[in-house]
Amino acid sequence: MKALIAWFVKNPIAANVIMAIMLCGGILGYKGLEREFIPQTTFNGVTISMTWPGASPRDIAEQLVSRAEESVDGLDGIDYIESTASEGVATITVRTKLGADYTKVVDEIKSRVDGIQNLPPDAFRP
Repeated sequence: MKALIAWFVKNPIAANVIMAIMLCGGILGYKGLEREFIPQTTFNGVTISMTWPGASPRDIAEQLVSRAEESVDGLDGIDYIESTASEGVATITVRTKLGADYTKVVDEIKSRVDGIQNLPPDAFRP
């Protein structure tokens, strides 16, 4: 390492040329970047929110989350299901596989979740 630094001290023109090359490369690289005001993003999943005011996380998990997961489980095109139960709110995130037909999977998830019966009377529809 000391030899490299000593070489640059002895040859300041070479150090300046390398710095100029790096600066030009950075400027050209920056100009080649794709910049968008509102970038296009893809989300391969569906989020289902269910509320039950005043319910404990255990009740939410047993009454809402389990029924929603059972209704969606087994669909073609689903990668995994992740759920969270907190006081009064349940959030179920269903991730779809990358090659799956997104609109078809979303429509099937929506129809199955809308078809859930026997929700608690105080719970809001998903």
